Amino acid sequence: MLIGTFLKNFKCYQGTQFVPAYADASEKIIGYLGDNGVGKSAVLEGLSVFFSKKGHWIRNKDSKKGASECFVAPVFLVSRTLLSDIGNIQRVEEISTTLLNNSQAPATVLADQLLVCVAKREDGEITAYDGKKELDEPLDKEIAQQIYQKVTNSYKFIYINAEIDIDEEAKINSNIYEIIIGSPITAEVEEKFKEINESENFVRDLNATLERLIEEKLVSHLKSIDERYSYGGSRGALANLTTNVLARASTQAFLDSRKLKLDNKQLDDLSSGQRRVALLDFIIAALEGKAFDQTKNLIFAIDEPEISLDASKKMGQFEKLIQIAGKEISVMFTSHWYGWTVNTDVGRSVFIADGEDNRKEIRTYLNSAFPFQDTPKYEMRMIFDFLMSLGAVVEANPTKKYIICEGLTDSLFLSAALNDARYKIIPVTKARVKRIADIFRDYYWREASPLRNVLFLVDTDPEQADTYKNNPYLKRWIKKHDFSVTLASNA
Repeated sequence: MLIGTFLKNFKCYQGTQFVPAYADASEKIIGYLGDNGVGKSAVLEGLSVFFSKKGHWIRNKDSKKGASECFVAPVFLVSRTLLSDIGNIQRVEEISTTLLNNSQAPATVLADQLLVCVAKREDGEITAYDGKKELDEPLDKEIAQQIYQKVTNSYKFIYINAEIDIDEEAKINSNIYEIIIGSPITAEVEEKFKEINESENFVRDLNATLERLIEEKLVSHLKSIDERYSYGGSRGALANLTTNVLARASTQAFLDSRKLKLDNKQLDDLSSGQRRVALLDFIIAALEGKAFDQTKNLIFAIDEPEISLDASKKMGQFEKLIQIAGKEISVMFTSHWYGWTVNTDVGRSVFIADGEDNRKEIRTYLNSAFPFQDTPKYEMRMIFDFLMSLGAVVEANPTKKYIICEGLTDSLFLSAALNDARYKIIPVTKARVKRIADIFRDYYWREASPLRNVLFLVDTDPEQADTYKNNPYLKRWIKKHDFSVTLASNA
């Protein structure tokens, strides 16, 4: 589980700062909110360069020179069995204890778990990090390398950058391939290659043919120019093709020959917002069909899923992210749409703002227990972002019936009880149903043709009925013994 990330002089982060992620294994979705330029995307970009062989490093302009002055160091909570074959496990335990004391990690570390953190520097060097300093002893560096290999082999990090905006077919195909590679699709293709290979020595003959052709057509001519030239496999790379390499390459080639279309329109002919929607739809389809590598913990990160979308489409994008998280996929996103915090009682929101002395002010809240009364500047933005999207959705779909209810538990109960595709159940933070309904009434009920296909449902005690009876959108509902539901007569 990813606990958080230390960023040192990476992009807009000056000095070393810790940005939290998940605090509990049951949490699968986290959103980073804040103004432009505060460092939301930098968190996801930092993780991207940590997991990739090549990364785009942007050092803070005020940082000192030197490789150790810029690094990304994620903190993971892992099982001891993952690290069981590391030589000096006692030293790993010592570093884990120090890291727990030095970091702001909110997670509880159980007896069969360890907290680990390795830093990846701008020059690619891997070092152990204890929450205060890098550990440069040879033994610690060796341990760090082993931990880095274990972690990067256990996780798959897929990042959709807002700047990419999925403008080119090649880019979305690349993202699709990242999801599918190593999946059952590739595994089944490899089995086909193995069948051919067993009967015909296909791979051996293919390697021999390639070796002969490269020698005849290239290497011999290269050596005639200068005998010192050679042309062989690079360090750490496979010298010959294998059935796995062939399966991956053929899968990618097959995907590259395909184009995702909507209404027979290619992506290049769709708007930026439509392309954004198409990508999430494809990812959900891949998850439903299990067309991804299930041997790894998948972290799906996306910048501004609502970008270039009108108000009626924004809410749907976040519902898709919640759906992805429901498939046991860890979801991380950045956003300017604060309505997501009101829209659900699952997940966690991290608010990032510029603070004093070039430091970031970072606040983390559980959506299910968001302290609206203590954060009025956030509350107004959240509620109005949510209501703008809700109103647009309701107006655009007059035949659909929308029910806004208190939290995920009520949403699941109502969905099961109504069991009707015409109803769209939207859970919101429990403490704010009445407040949201009152603001919705003040705007939409005054119109010449007020909206009639939306209700806000609460299940409060009858004694409180007078506090909401004047709102035509707000009703009290009752769960009956046969698990059906009805509206209270005094609602």
